[in-house]
Amino acid sequence: MTEAGTYQVTFKGENNCPGTQKTEVLMDCVPKVIAPNAFRPLSTEEGNRTFSILSYFITDDFQILIYNRWGELVFESASRNFKWNGGFLNDIDRPVPSDMYAYIVKYNAKYNRAEEGRQEKRGGILVVR
Repeated sequence: MTEAGTYQVTFKGENNCPGTQKTEVLMDCVPKVIAPNAFRPLSTEEGNRTFSILSYFITDDFQILIYNRWGELVFESASRNFKWNGGFLNDIDRPVPSDMYAYIVKYNAKYNRAEEGRQEKRGGILVVR
């Protein structure tokens, strides 16, 4: 299915009984940016050692900026696949202290939302040492 519309689904249910159901498929594709609220660069779990986000239905015209509490830029990237290791400007030999950091993600919607223009998501990330 690559088109919006109403589709009929045929299936076998409990006791192998056949059934049908109609469902409506929408191609709304609302942009979504999902981020954790903490990470631990020295974690024993590899997946917890960096900060990254999940993004859906956005273009590659992407930017993330991370600031400390004094407004100093500590990390930036133009890649949706970035990974911040908790180092100042991603230099692992210059770790930032345990604290809360503010981030801004700037992006454009991928599908049918040009009228919304450049969008932003703001949030905070706690670095735990």
